[in-house]
Amino acid sequence: MPNSQHCPEDEDFLAFEMAGWGNVSLYAHLKNPRSLIRQHLQSEYPDWNGARFKAVGSSTFLEGVGEVKDLLMMPAPGPGVSPSGEWMRSWWARAGATFDWRLRFALGVAEPAVSAAASGARAVGLMASSTFPEAVVTPVGWDQTLAWAARIAPTGTPMRALDDEHEADLCRLCLLLATFEGISRMGGPTNARAWDQPLVGLGLNANLRQYLALMPEPVVELAMGMMKLAFAQAPELFTAERIIGSPTFDRSEDLGGAEGDLILDDTLLEVKATSSSDLNSPIVRQVLGYLLADSNDTYGIRRVGWYFARSGSLWVLPVEEFLSSMGGPSDLVVARRRFEQACLDPHAAPALSSTSSSPAP
Repeated sequence: MPNSQHCPEDEDFLAFEMAGWGNVSLYAHLKNPRSLIRQHLQSEYPDWNGARFKAVGSSTFLEGVGEVKDLLMMPAPGPGVSPSGEWMRSWWARAGATFDWRLRFALGVAEPAVSAAASGARAVGLMASSTFPEAVVTPVGWDQTLAWAARIAPTGTPMRALDDEHEADLCRLCLLLATFEGISRMGGPTNARAWDQPLVGLGLNANLRQYLALMPEPVVELAMGMMKLAFAQAPELFTAERIIGSPTFDRSEDLGGAEGDLILDDTLLEVKATSSSDLNSPIVRQVLGYLLADSNDTYGIRRVGWYFARSGSLWVLPVEEFLSSMGGPSDLVVARRRFEQACLDPHAAPALSSTSSSPAP
């Protein structure tokens, strides 16, 4: 149950939302049948199956992942899941974001200080304060986290081919950053569930050592395995000359803060750590939305793709083929103009919910 005795009053919730908490993502639009953005993409490009594929990865690795997942999700005897099982389930859900961070460090584009993780740290500071603060505060452990990141993974330095000890340290850091990021993406103080997050419970004076003690080793090991697989099976991820991490687009603000994963040269790449390598409607239309949100062709995107971290599968498609395969306009300029009109509709944004969950990794 939410720790209601520490939740702010309604007027404070309003202040939080006015300060930017509770932003919706493109994924939130796609999961909401009432969203005009979702309706627009479905109407313009009705056949998402045209872009669907089944990737083939390493079956041995997938079997190993299955064992780890079974361990984390193991139910208690009888109906339901034990409290500890629910707690582990929440950590398992951060595996995808953990890998995203590790990949950004490998590419030299990770910037924790100006990221959703930093927003999460500010949220933790607000929620861990005994009173509603007038100024933004962050917990002691967040500054220590940034210092540790700068020491073991200097900004702009591609972190690849590490020894096991260094790799484990970096993946543990990535899991911590993913945990802060998760608090931000669930809406921070506007989401009642955020108040019961372990990082909030440790308080403002918690240090880095206390944070790291919370990070489950099985999730760290899973991230290490996915990174090794990426190096082995998708070396083309690491050969790009132009690398942009967490790109935002011309229409991002209209969408509530939409942010992509990566742009590698002229390829818009979405990274997924789902158990299946199958494309589905939200995954396809998420990339479609990012592509169309680049209204002024700022990034010169000419290809789109997906990388599935648990199978090591990378699939890339030219933009024209991607658009035409779904039964919609293949003229990118026209498609972007229509999408811009949909974004500017005052009724386009889906309703926010203080109980909505964060996007799937």
